[in-house]
Amino acid sequence: MKCLARLNHLYIMRRISYNFKENGFKGLKIHILCWAIFITYEISFIFIVTGRITELQSYIVFYMLNISLFYIHALWVLPRVLESGKFKLWKISFLLFEIVIYIMLVLLISLFLIKVLNVNKDPKSIFTKVSFANTLFRCIYLILYGTGYYFLLNFIRNKKAEMARKVRLEQLNNKLLEANSQLLQAEVDYLRAQINPHLLFNTLSFIKHSAKHSPEDADEAIMLLSGILSFATQGGGKETVILKDEIIQVENIIRLNQLRFGDRLNVRFTQNIQNYNTPIMPIVLLTLVENVFKHGELHDVNNPAEIYVEESFGKVVYRTRNLVANDQLIPSNNTGLQNIRVRLEKSFPGRYTFNHGLDGKQFKVEIEIRDM
Repeated sequence: MKCLARLNHLYIMRRISYNFKENGFKGLKIHILCWAIFITYEISFIFIVTGRITELQSYIVFYMLNISLFYIHALWVLPRVLESGKFKLWKISFLLFEIVIYIMLVLLISLFLIKVLNVNKDPKSIFTKVSFANTLFRCIYLILYGTGYYFLLNFIRNKKAEMARKVRLEQLNNKLLEANSQLLQAEVDYLRAQINPHLLFNTLSFIKHSAKHSPEDADEAIMLLSGILSFATQGGGKETVILKDEIIQVENIIRLNQLRFGDRLNVRFTQNIQNYNTPIMPIVLLTLVENVFKHGELHDVNNPAEIYVEESFGKVVYRTRNLVANDQLIPSNNTGLQNIRVRLEKSFPGRYTFNHGLDGKQFKVEIEIRDM
C-alpha cells in the first residue's frame, strides 16, 4: 500500500512538472498574478481596518511562509494523506503535525524579526492567546485554500484524462468503421468478381454454335458480346447503374441465345417501368436471366420462360420463371443466387425480399427492392 501511495504521489508531481513544462511561464504568471492580487487585498484590508502597515521585512518573510504552506499542503501533504489507501489514524496526526510545524515556524520567524532585524514589536506579544489564535486561524485558512487547489488540480486532470480517453475511443471507432467499410467493399468486389467471369463464360458458350455455323450471326453475336462484356467490366464495377443500361444487356443476352437456337426459344420479356433512369445494383438482373438460359427448358411452346421487370416510385421488382431442363449438362449449386442474396443483404438490409424455388416443374425467382 505504501508503494502504491508513493507511486501515486510521484505520478501527481510528475504530472504537475509536465504541465508546468508544457505551459511554460504562462502558468507561473497566472500564479504570481493571483498571489499579487491576494496579498494586495489583504494588506489593503488590514490598513483600512487598523490604519497601519507592518514592516516590509515581515510581509516578505511571512508571505513566503504562507505561500510555501499552501503549495506544500496541496502538492505534497494531501497526495500522501488522501491517496495512500484506507483511512488510518496517522493521517490526522500528519495534518496536526503540519499545523504544529507552521505555528512553530511563525514563532521562530517572529523572534528572528524582533531579535535580529530589530523589528519594533514586543516579544511577549507573540506568545499571547490572541496571537496564537490568529496564527492557528491563518494556518487553517491556508490549508483549506490548499485543499481546494488540490481538488481543483485533480478535477482538471481527470477531465483532461476523460477527454483524452474519449478522443482515443472516437479515433478507434473511426478506424474500426473505416476498416469495416473497406472489408465490406472488399466483400462486394469479391462477389462481383465471381459474377462477372460467370457471365463471360456463359456468354461465350452462347455464341460458340452460331460462330461455327453462321458467320453473319457470329458477327452479330460478337457485337452483342462486346456490349455485354463492356457493361460487365465497367458498369459491374460501379455501386449502381441505371435500369435502362441493364435492360439493354438483358435484351442482348436474349438475342444471343436466339441466334444460337435459330429463334426457336420461347422467352417472354415484359417491362412495366415508369423511370428507366432509376439507379439499380448492377448484374443482379443479368444473373437471373443467365440462369434462365443456363438451366431452363425453353423449347416448350406451352410453357415459355418469363422475365419480368417492374419499376415504380423507386421500387424495383424482378421475376423469372422457367421449366427446369431434364437433361441439364451443367449441374446447379445456386452460386449465382447465393451471391445475389449476399449482395442484397450488404447493400439493402431490411429493404428487400428474395424468394426462389421450385413450383412443380417451374423454377421461380422473385426479388423486390424498396427505396432504391
